[in-house]
Amino acid sequence: MRVRSLSLRYTVGMAANRRNLTYCSGAIGLLFVLSTAGPAITIDGNALALKSEGTSNGTSWVLSNNGYVGTYITLTAPTSVTVAVSADGAANPSMDVVIDDTRASYAVATGLHTYSHTYSLPAGTHFVRTQLTNDSGISGRQLTINSLSVAGASVSNINSDANALAASDTYIANFRKGNATVKIAGLSPGQQVNVSLKRIAFNFGGGVKVKDDGSTTILGNGGTTLQQNYQSRFNQNFNTIAANGPGYWEWNEPMQGQPVTAGLHQVYDYAASHGLYSREHNLIWDMSQPDWVDSLKTQAVASQAAKNNLSAAIQNRIGYYIAGGTKFNEIDIYNESYNRGQLGGNNTYWNLYGPTGIAKIYHDAKVAATGYSPKLVVNDYGILQGNSDAFGKNLDSLQQAGVAAGYGPVVDAIGMQYYSSNLNEAQPSNMFYGLQNMNVRGLPTELTEFGTFAETSATDSATILGQAMRLMFGNPSSTGFIVWDWYKATSEIDPICNCAQFAPGAALYDVSASDWSGATLTQAGKAWQDQLGIHDWDGNPNNGWTTQLTATVAADGTISFNGFYGDYEITANGKNYHMSLTKGTTSYALGYALPGDFNLDGIVDAADYLLWRKGRGTIYSPADYMIWRTNFGKAIASGVLSAASVPEPASALLCVLGAAATAQRKARTSR
Repeated sequence: MRVRSLSLRYTVGMAANRRNLTYCSGAIGLLFVLSTAGPAITIDGNALALKSEGTSNGTSWVLSNNGYVGTYITLTAPTSVTVAVSADGAANPSMDVVIDDTRASYAVATGLHTYSHTYSLPAGTHFVRTQLTNDSGISGRQLTINSLSVAGASVSNINSDANALAASDTYIANFRKGNATVKIAGLSPGQQVNVSLKRIAFNFGGGVKVKDDGSTTILGNGGTTLQQNYQSRFNQNFNTIAANGPGYWEWNEPMQGQPVTAGLHQVYDYAASHGLYSREHNLIWDMSQPDWVDSLKTQAVASQAAKNNLSAAIQNRIGYYIAGGTKFNEIDIYNESYNRGQLGGNNTYWNLYGPTGIAKIYHDAKVAATGYSPKLVVNDYGILQGNSDAFGKNLDSLQQAGVAAGYGPVVDAIGMQYYSSNLNEAQPSNMFYGLQNMNVRGLPTELTEFGTFAETSATDSATILGQAMRLMFGNPSSTGFIVWDWYKATSEIDPICNCAQFAPGAALYDVSASDWSGATLTQAGKAWQDQLGIHDWDGNPNNGWTTQLTATVAADGTISFNGFYGDYEITANGKNYHMSLTKGTTSYALGYALPGDFNLDGIVDAADYLLWRKGRGTIYSPADYMIWRTNFGKAIASGVLSAASVPEPASALLCVLGAAATAQRKARTSR
């Protein structure tokens, strides 16, 4: 995207390696492949495959706002890759060079300097992103990327759909899952243990349409056929619920001062009772507002009194919407702040209040969330289809306004809508470009509304859904994916907008009967279930994002497996144990009174160290020692975890012989 003239420079000995270079002409860019055994290759800044908004200066690319440049690299085997960036800074910019989860950060000085870092990478396709991340409107701040050099990997300098999907798949395979070694109390070597992922560490969800007065019965617990059919399908496919309609101001408060929020409570209560992550949508929007709010907005353009009344109305809405008894995990505060707001007329919230006023609304919403900490989201469309640069600046100005007002950054996450009417416009390369632009901002990113329009073919809808899922799950900052219209009902009228369903082309189910007894899975539904490992529809049981396996207890009393991050149920000896596999943690202990309490006496102390030392190298490992040390001093009293009055681990080891005498008098329970 935005590729202009391209030049290549070999750093060493390239004359002897020209045969390794393959050219692909065309307006989209230049594709070249360099053997990983060959020398480094250097690409001019303005020739890199992906570049956010900026300017060309000779062969360099100049970033004057938060943004990035980047390219793809490929490894046939795990190895070390060195990336060197020649850059020039003005007004003290910070530069990050990011690959997957690894970030190298630099304070870039004036004048050309080279900044280098070596990354340890798994095999596959990766994206190298060099970014300016601290532009806050400082006059004259610029980051000039003169060139980027890569040694140790092949380079594919083209933003193609194939590269975008390959990079996403590489991230999923290596960074959405990890290794776990689990010690379970009471198990013997050779025993079989069932390992089952119950909730993946990603919010895959569906939008739920209920009326604000709570009259919709699909989420009720009356045991009706409709409730059973609807809820069983929802619970099978999703771990996240989004309020699709009941949060609009138009229906929450049609008469000023008379809020109607039963629908929101219905969605929240269902989430709470089923252990679902929850989304609330939305506090303010320049559409679907009550007539009296639209009237105040129009008057506020010229009347300060009307503007004050509008501000008071927003504060009142914050009271019942956020502090009114529901505790959603995240809330869309300003929906479409750029497309409907900044680009709208003079009576939009953005143009009435400016970034400073909108930042105050976010701040006030955060203050109102007493007793819980929801993520406050800005949600917009087009970000993944071409306008990420403009939206990024809109977001930056809002964050900067919050900092200037003393609130700090006010937006916690970025919500992105993604709707398509055909396969040609749903290009993974465009989506990848926009995601990288949002990654620069350092916030969680979510695809909060996904759908294809009714005219999209069933085959194309399934393809678009599958690609979007891979791109989002394969993006480091992404945390969620919501299918907005997740079912398509024959002749159904949306009870919220009194219109046809918005984007049901990629619905997972076709529904003909009013009680959902005739719901059938679509091609898109099969793609969804196959990808998430809910059901194997393509005949390959190993390509779903789930972990279901049987492990054998090793001689040291542990089981080991590689699985997707999330919540697990482990079954052994007729008992079910629960654990959460999280990134950065590989050693776990289950079935003990406390992690590190090897003698199961309810306290992690020196006696447990003695037991560890006795079984070191057979039953216990160095990782068990770290578990003991981390939890040293913890105790269980009446079922409550507390800190015991014991010395620090280092002191305990110094007096361990004294502790041994006491420990020998304790009643012990062997593993």
